[in-house]
Amino acid sequence: MNNLLDNVYGTLFNPDETFERLKENPSLLQASLLILLITAVRPILELMGTKTETSFLLSIFGVLCSIAGVAICWLFVSYFLDIFVGIFRESKKIRIFLTLSAFSLLPLIFLNPINLLKSAGTAGYIVALILGILIFVWFVKLLNLALIKTYDITSQKALLLLSLPFLGLIFSIGAYTWLIYILYTIFYY
Repeated sequence: MNNLLDNVYGTLFNPDETFERLKENPSLLQASLLILLITAVRPILELMGTKTETSFLLSIFGVLCSIAGVAICWLFVSYFLDIFVGIFRESKKIRIFLTLSAFSLLPLIFLNPINLLKSAGTAGYIVALILGILIFVWFVKLLNLALIKTYDITSQKALLLLSLPFLGLIFSIGAYTWLIYILYTIFYY
């Protein structure tokens, strides 16, 4: 447990050295525990506010679904990026990337307390929004570092890999819009 806390502290304050150490000795157990912790914080906080037994049971179900959903997403995105990194370099380093990507998610745990600021009026909402954007940038920077450390690629290639899902989404929306337009002009003109 002490090693996990050292790795959490190192990720927050010295990610380069910590990721290098985790690359040499990846721990899927620590990564899984971190994913569990990051995922469960918000639903557990909501669970504490429930008053009836039915809403309590539904909240427990929500916690379990939230954990399962994030874990599946984490695995899917990690394997997706591992497949696409084969474009640039040798992949097959999924264990290292799963560990580093889990530690990259660590800044997202700060979003829960920041969301409390949104209830403090307009100024609190603006501060929460700015802090949320900064935390997202911090997360992307750590995920970029995880790709660089795992696959020994340049920062530009890592950013390209991170942008692939977003580019795919934009392309899908564009293709869908184009298809709707074509069908509309065929059937209504």
